[in-house]
Amino acid sequence: MIAPNPFIAAQEGNIYDLRVWQEKNKYNVVGLNITDKEHNSAPLIYTAARFGRVEMVKYLVSEGVNLNVVQAHGSSALHAAAYYGHLEIVKLLVEAKIDVNIVNRYGTTARDEASDLVQNGEQWKQIVSYLSS
Repeated sequence: MIAPNPFIAAQEGNIYDLRVWQEKNKYNVVGLNITDKEHNSAPLIYTAARFGRVEMVKYLVSEGVNLNVVQAHGSSALHAAAYYGHLEIVKLLVEAKIDVNIVNRYGTTARDEASDLVQNGEQWKQIVSYLSS
């Protein structure tokens, strides 16, 4: 069964289902920049980053999505990856040239998000170190 919408596909990391949605709805790169109005207007790239879906993030980057699009609170995919401790995605997004200086509604960058959570584990320390270099 195909995911009921592209956001579920992104959340689950199901590239096949996302491609089916692209073909069915004739999504091009602009179509992949859609946001989920039910969940703080989270873009697909944010959703994939939040849930740690490395291959989905790679796919969306390869499709040319806008990396710097933010959700309703001004947080980018980099904020999500940093907050949830997904170091590999942080590196992938930075290498893809995401803006590391985006400040969300709460006045924090992705690095700030990770800094607030270093007590939670080594990956947050590594994220802070990576984003500080």
